[in-house]
Amino acid sequence: MPNLIVNGSAGIAVGMATNIPPHNLGEVIDATVALINNPEIDLNGLMEHLPGPDFPTGGIIYGTSKIRQAYETGRGIIHVRGKARVETIKDRDRIIIDELPYQVNKAQLVEKIAVLVREKRLEGVSDIRDESDRDGMRVVIECKRDAFGEVILNQLYRLTSLQTSFGINMLAIVEGQPQVLSIRDILRHFLDHRREVVTRRSQFELREARKRFNVVFGLLAAIDAIDRIVEIIRGAPDPATAKERLMAEELTMTPAFTDVCNDLLTFEYETGKLALERGHVKLNERQAQAILDMRLGRLTGLERDKLTDEGRELRDTIVKLLAILGSDSLLMEVIEGELLAIKEEYANPRRTELVMHGKEISAEDLVADEDCVVTVSQAGYIKRVPLDIYQAQNRGGRGKTAATTRSEDVVNNVFIASAHSYVLVFTDRGKVYWLKVHQIPAGSRTGRGKNIVNLLPFEGDEAIAAVLPIKEFTDGHYLIFSTARGYIKKTDLLSFAKPRTSGLIALTIDDDDSLIGVDHTDGSNEIIIGTRMGMAIRFSEEDVRAMGRTARGVRSINLKKDDDAVVGMVVVREDFPHLLSISEQGFGKRTGFDEYRVQGRGGSGLINFKLSEKTGLVSGILAARPVDDLMVITSSGIIIRTPVEQISIVGRSTQGVKIINIGDGDSVASIARVDEPTDEPTDGETSDGDEKTAEMQTEATTEGAEGGDA
Repeated sequence: MPNLIVNGSAGIAVGMATNIPPHNLGEVIDATVALINNPEIDLNGLMEHLPGPDFPTGGIIYGTSKIRQAYETGRGIIHVRGKARVETIKDRDRIIIDELPYQVNKAQLVEKIAVLVREKRLEGVSDIRDESDRDGMRVVIECKRDAFGEVILNQLYRLTSLQTSFGINMLAIVEGQPQVLSIRDILRHFLDHRREVVTRRSQFELREARKRFNVVFGLLAAIDAIDRIVEIIRGAPDPATAKERLMAEELTMTPAFTDVCNDLLTFEYETGKLALERGHVKLNERQAQAILDMRLGRLTGLERDKLTDEGRELRDTIVKLLAILGSDSLLMEVIEGELLAIKEEYANPRRTELVMHGKEISAEDLVADEDCVVTVSQAGYIKRVPLDIYQAQNRGGRGKTAATTRSEDVVNNVFIASAHSYVLVFTDRGKVYWLKVHQIPAGSRTGRGKNIVNLLPFEGDEAIAAVLPIKEFTDGHYLIFSTARGYIKKTDLLSFAKPRTSGLIALTIDDDDSLIGVDHTDGSNEIIIGTRMGMAIRFSEEDVRAMGRTARGVRSINLKKDDDAVVGMVVVREDFPHLLSISEQGFGKRTGFDEYRVQGRGGSGLINFKLSEKTGLVSGILAARPVDDLMVITSSGIIIRTPVEQISIVGRSTQGVKIINIGDGDSVASIARVDEPTDEPTDGETSDGDEKTAEMQTEATTEGAEGGDA
């Protein structure tokens, strides 16, 4: 068998080295047989039978393209990972390592993990146990309650030998010369070697068979002429003389012996059929010596039959060996048969798993894909904070600080996004930049964050106009842009699928206008535009044709007053039954979408919010579900998270209920919806929330009646 690649080989010498990985015996033999049957087979054909190395310790090889390169050129690097899985038990993750990469020491790996934990380079690990026994290997890594097993596992791949690189260098000695061989060359040289071995073995077996056949033929001749043989031996003074006289005698054979020998001598034999046809046999030296050594027991009929059978077997063997030596195809059949016999007896299933497309562990793989609260200030400071920091509170509470800002800066945007999502950052000049959420610096709840100019290559005095989290870019989806002066534009989402470091033009904006909202749709939704003067219009997205990135857009709503402006855009979806509106002084309400009839794009719209000095102007609108939480943030950096179901459902022309207490000189700056509200208890920063719940509900009822649409 091709032991060089089955068991692998590693070594180093002066100026050269070899490192051949082990392979699966059955797969190697299948590939060798395929090369026998088709000497012109290419690498693709061989790899159908021999897809890659098979390490005795198992593991996973990532990236078959690297294997192909090594098989084709004789050199390459493959990445091998140990087999590990993440289990969740009692709200905690644990990592189970069942297999290690080739030549990785388990004790050293466990020690390395422990060192990383002590040095705090690997956080989130509470315990490491080696539970290996005679049934197999098992290393258990216990994670802390708030840690993510997948993230820790990716860190282990990056920081420890749980993932290794195996450098393939298939160098071997060919006819006394070192050569770097492809996998096909190795198998071809093996077959050349086997052809020579089987040829020399067949020649040897043929010589031995002929020698024995010669002896058997002489014994049969002696038995047929036993009387004359005995007479010669008895008359000789010594064995040497007897041997000479036997060789000189021409024995006369009986017709029965002639028939037997004609059956045996189907090939050219040194005694010659011609002499046999005359009925005489002349013994050679080997035959004469065998006769002298023959025991009397060989003269029985049974022994004569055994000699005859042995002669037939030797005849068949000689005929077969002559055919093998005379035909290359028969010779290769012998080699193939021997390989398949080895496979039948010794082959076992593959241990190392092959993964088609390997992937390098990126910084993103080392970050848990958890929801984060991203806050952006007017001055361009941005940060991300884990969502679970903000506990759910009852409406009317004081809230908790989300960001500390300077007196001249206010927080004007907050949204929830996955750590692995893209954030499209749109500037006041109509450009768009790309940023991963996990690339946004993590900050404390009260931290200011980092200026976005340090993260993105803004030009000149560009400032953030809008940000939009995008999980993935898919065909058939669009981005909807809305500006403060009442313009709307729709652009194919795929137009933004290829990030550029320098950014792209997203839309053209007039000097007296600004971007206030961006959302993504499937092209068949309905849009609601809300203004700060309490108006709203609902129209079909189909009224807005798709435009290129540099277009300005078309009119969405007719603003009757010069100081009016669009404050929000909502895409109507079936699973969001209500439009939630918030005023600058912290009043909010929910209104069913069915109260907003569909109009033509560009109209004046309907009354959405009853304004008063107490409520202030409208700060924002969004779509909401009862199961969601609402996050409200003020210009001074105060944030509150409260269940949407605690906000009353009232008509369009109403004021709603108090959502957050606003201090002097403060106002609501931004709102965001939390898709998965928590059930955590109210914390200590909601001192006045519960006491005012009944009072706020009474206000909602009274204000709704005054509005006439409650």
